[in-house]
Amino acid sequence: MRSLLVACAVLGLAVALLARSVSAEPPPPTEPREISKIVEALEKKPGSKSELASVRFYAEVFAQKSMQAPIGSPLETLGPWGDNGALLGSENQIAARACGALTAKELEAASAILKAYGESVPLTLRAFTLGHQGKKTEAAALFRSFIDKEKTVAACPSEHPMYSHRRTSRLSFALQCLKVFAPGKDVSAQQKILERAESCAMNNHAVG
Repeated sequence: MRSLLVACAVLGLAVALLARSVSAEPPPPTEPREISKIVEALEKKPGSKSELASVRFYAEVFAQKSMQAPIGSPLETLGPWGDNGALLGSENQIAARACGALTAKELEAASAILKAYGESVPLTLRAFTLGHQGKKTEAAALFRSFIDKEKTVAACPSEHPMYSHRRTSRLSFALQCLKVFAPGKDVSAQQKILERAESCAMNNHAVG
């Protein structure tokens, strides 16, 4: 009897966790937050070099003054659900330009951030900067590695569809940049990875 009760409890917990993982949570209400205040908060927080680099990149390269953050959240919060809104915003800016050239002022800012933070700069921003510094082979290798890491996933991830579609957007952006920095190179393997991610996203019906 006791073992049956334990089994039922375990089953109940598993069902509850599964329901929580696939249920849609409405996004929390957000407010615009000055990036200068976010930078100040991150500078005081240990272990936040990557986040700080992405926020500065968004502000100094793409001239952004504010970001949306959940109302009442700590100043260093970069988006809902732990998202890095500065990184995603910078990638969207790059994608909108089709990974095209930076102005001299933008490249100077990006290069200064890369010099200051090194490998703490998120991979996609680092690769983009290196590519426009003329280090196209290195940039292409980083974008290829960003895409290739998805091939290690054996099955479609069990996740909220928002994340599935975000993955395809980021992979598409990275493939676009890979083609820019490695023109004429074979990217068929990376194209297949993107297509598989797109298929997973299209068939992800975990949330209505």
